[in-house]
Amino acid sequence: MGFYDYRCHATGLSLRAEDAVVVLVLEEQPGKWSPASLPIFGRYNRLGTIDSVVADFHSTMLAENFVASVESKRVAMKGEAAGGWKRPPKDWHDRPLTGIDLVLHTIERATSLGSADLKLSGKPINHTLLHAGFFRAALKALATPEPDVSTGTLLERAFPSEANRWFLRDLPEMTSVRPQARATLNTFHAWRTFIEPLIPWAPSKDMGQHGSLETLDGFATARERFAGVPWALEALDVALGIAEQENSDLPEGWLRNAERSWYGLTFDTERRVATTPEAVRDALKDLADDTLFAERRELFVVQDGRIAQTIELSPLIRVKADEAIAKLSEAAAEELALLDDAEVIFQWDEIAQVLPPLSGTPLPKNAPAMLRVPEPAPAWLREDEQYQEVLHFDA
Repeated sequence: MGFYDYRCHATGLSLRAEDAVVVLVLEEQPGKWSPASLPIFGRYNRLGTIDSVVADFHSTMLAENFVASVESKRVAMKGEAAGGWKRPPKDWHDRPLTGIDLVLHTIERATSLGSADLKLSGKPINHTLLHAGFFRAALKALATPEPDVSTGTLLERAFPSEANRWFLRDLPEMTSVRPQARATLNTFHAWRTFIEPLIPWAPSKDMGQHGSLETLDGFATARERFAGVPWALEALDVALGIAEQENSDLPEGWLRNAERSWYGLTFDTERRVATTPEAVRDALKDLADDTLFAERRELFVVQDGRIAQTIELSPLIRVKADEAIAKLSEAAAEELALLDDAEVIFQWDEIAQVLPPLSGTPLPKNAPAMLRVPEPAPAWLREDEQYQEVLHFDA
């Protein structure tokens, strides 16, 4: 089936090359899912689940209870998942999968492409994936004092449905890990209280091979979703810095500036970026010698990483020779441009009137700009750029 990527169910961030969290979910009623495990931390493996699982009391207990449930037939599976369970696939070291790795692989195979080949007491089991960095930041920000109640009460508070507590049912008796278990149950309850009014639980979806554009879209979705949550925005900034390092196809700084707003100028192959109307005027003056015989002259406005408006410059530029003046868009301007004393006059007042202010976050001065190429593609796009989705506009 090849490699593919999921997005974080909570944020929409791409999980390509990211640490990720798996939470098992159970379909209690048609279309209504809820957690059936505590978070399991690892690395997204680009095959629909995680590997390099962080071993802890929960991952060990979950694996043991899952195996026991298969043996007792409380967990039923069929298709590819059943075959893989009987004849486990091998890991990168040519060793058969065991423990939590086999459990997670089985769940992925049983639910891949929307199938429902795995059930707990007749109810479908699936999994959802979360961005580990964001999730850890959430647990830290949402942490509350642990209530003075029994571990069993904490378990019921975090997992109100008895069916969803099946794999966790041994927690109250596990005295050796009680402090960790209590803390984990308490923080997971805080996460559920925060996230469920915003985003209902559901199996992960939206899989595909993610590149730079899909990574950018994930951050745009996340910022919009958590616009009023300061700790979430801080966590997204941290995740953005890590994603910049992981996306080797992007030079440093591109990703951070991809959703900014700026003005762009194209005079044939000459390109300029401006961040203020005054900078646009300076760039136009600097390009005066290239103006007369350029085949394309365009001023465009980028809002939040996308072209929002295009301004044709030819009607706003005058050619003057002797006492004659003509708009660059007029045929007479071609004759004037051939005269020795021809000069370019930018009608700045007219340009300023049609130049809208930038919305969103302006591009920092001298920072590299990134442009999502629109459809249809602009006429000034070079031939080697025709099939790009993201254009590095740093000239």
